[in-house]
Amino acid sequence: MSTTYSGSFPASNALNSNGARTAITKRGVGMWWKATMSGGDSVVEKVRIKNRHDCCGERLTGTKVTIGGELCGTVPRTGNGQWVEVKCSEPQFGGEFQLTTSGNTWLQINAVEVYGWSVSQTKKTTSTGSGKYNVKPNTKAGLNQGSAKQSSNYSNSMYLANWAFQGPNKFSHTKRGIGQWWEVAFN
Repeated sequence: MSTTYSGSFPASNALNSNGARTAITKRGVGMWWKATMSGGDSVVEKVRIKNRHDCCGERLTGTKVTIGGELCGTVPRTGNGQWVEVKCSEPQFGGEFQLTTSGNTWLQINAVEVYGWSVSQTKKTTSTGSGKYNVKPNTKAGLNQGSAKQSSNYSNSMYLANWAFQGPNKFSHTKRGIGQWWEVAFN
């Protein structure tokens, strides 16, 4: 946490799962609270934040939510003791979560929940300098579905590369031949 209002309101209070205690910074623009993801680097889709319950609920409004240094979203108008949900406009990848005030106010939070998937980021460098990420088994990989490509389409309007994400009854399919490929980028 950037600052602590007093010894009664440390950063660890926001990790109290029942939300009974409050973490509070001193007043200022850019006051922040951050935590490292317990599962390591993760793909995050949304964050839930419980606002201070006894007063001053408007202070959380406008707070920026970042994942790995990238903006996930901004806290909308909220009231005392309410849970507020911030959905990332697109999944964000990183090992750190941060809340930052955008106005001259105190950052006050009772609890935080981060929703996403843990990803093991072990970068393997090839001779060309490009890298690949290994994903832990049984986790969602945080794939950019819009980036799916394949060397050819079996049919002009069927079995397209992004069909691999469409569920159990749809699939991608290339034409027959040596060297056919399918690829997708990580978020």
